[in-house]
Amino acid sequence: MKQLLDCSGHYLIGGWGDRAFVGCLGTSQIYELERSPLPPMNHDTSGAPAAATDDEVNAREQEIQAVAVCNINNGPIWCAVARHDKSLSLYCVEKSIQDETSERLNQSSIVVQPCTTYKTTKRVTSLCFASIPDENDIANDLTVVIAADLAGDAVAFALEREAQPCDGAGITHDTEEESVEDARFRRLLLGHTATMLTCVRVVGDGAQQRILTADRDEKIRVSSFPNTHIIEGFLLGHEAFVSCLDVAREDHVTRCVSCSGDGTVRMWDYLTHSQLGQFTLVGDDGTSDGVLPTRVAMNTRGSTAIVCTDDQDFAQVLHWKADNTGFGLLINTIHVGTTLAALWIDNEFFVAMSKAPQCLQVFSVSSDDEANHVRAVDGRFPFIDAMNKYATSENLALPASVLERDDFGVLKMQKQEEKRISNTDRAWNDAGRIETAKARDKRYKKRKIEQAHAH
Repeated sequence: MKQLLDCSGHYLIGGWGDRAFVGCLGTSQIYELERSPLPPMNHDTSGAPAAATDDEVNAREQEIQAVAVCNINNGPIWCAVARHDKSLSLYCVEKSIQDETSERLNQSSIVVQPCTTYKTTKRVTSLCFASIPDENDIANDLTVVIAADLAGDAVAFALEREAQPCDGAGITHDTEEESVEDARFRRLLLGHTATMLTCVRVVGDGAQQRILTADRDEKIRVSSFPNTHIIEGFLLGHEAFVSCLDVAREDHVTRCVSCSGDGTVRMWDYLTHSQLGQFTLVGDDGTSDGVLPTRVAMNTRGSTAIVCTDDQDFAQVLHWKADNTGFGLLINTIHVGTTLAALWIDNEFFVAMSKAPQCLQVFSVSSDDEANHVRAVDGRFPFIDAMNKYATSENLALPASVLERDDFGVLKMQKQEEKRISNTDRAWNDAGRIETAKARDKRYKKRKIEQAHAH
């Protein structure tokens, strides 16, 4: 999975191939986040059918897996970029801006160097920022970036190694393959046994925070944060891997939305762990064949969701009706090319990243009791206009998909060997098998008694 777009307040970050950019939506200034200074990985290509060139290997290792941005208390702008080479680089854009001269600020793009770079144990699939509250002083809340990875772990990283270590209630040390010193700045939050995480989100404020983690085994876990050892419940119902989830950010709204390899989009109440609605996506031919949702984004009030689909030239807008009688009853299909990511800027506007000539497109959404009204918007956000022009001039490349496939085109996330059977059909529930086992035990005990009497 790849997470190529994120937004915090008025700041948007995006990943194009091996390059990442961030900027304020209200300005046309572009900041490019420099690649990780970690050395390239060594690869043993012996026995491989076709050896890749060094340039191809390095380009693949630098491919962006996930990006995230956070505007901390309207102050520093922190960005996180995870790459295929297991590097996680953190940037503070505001510090870079203060160091720039007026002449450089007039350039089309400004390069920002990473403040800190970590080496993760496994490749990262999703990123988000979170705040660990200080019980005594809210001004001392600790902001961390949380990385979900292919090993099924969610790990918190300090923004700066010189900063206060990532201590917090319920956060345990993760010292495996790490030095004691480096482990002070990362903490293992939780792990999903024998599976991979596909998405992570933190929702709530202060002591009421929760962390939601989705995985390949069809489930979404709801845990307390930062006391992540407390599992509050699970959102169960999907029949294939959960490819993405998103949460409503408005106060007192406890809805979240998820999409899955089973072709469905589901609305949940993460507080009661109940499903509120379900919608099966269909293609232009009116069927669900081959329609695979990959990314989903929910607006702040939790009323509308944008769904991206793999290898399809459209995205769909689903609306939650005001009377809560259903989800996805009001549907719009927008043809924007193969859509790799989408996010809401506020409750009215959303941005779609696609492989169309205009890689970032803005749409406005309004809804009534009869229909959604979706229309394209041009010139609303200077940064997006500038980014589209820059992407064209630099020939920035986007991946074909946010999903990984093997050499045969099979999804790596899909469980190919799994065969589902009902609990009543399982071997350990077979009455005949149970009776056979009882008879065997009876014969064994009888032989033991006879042997005892013989002696």
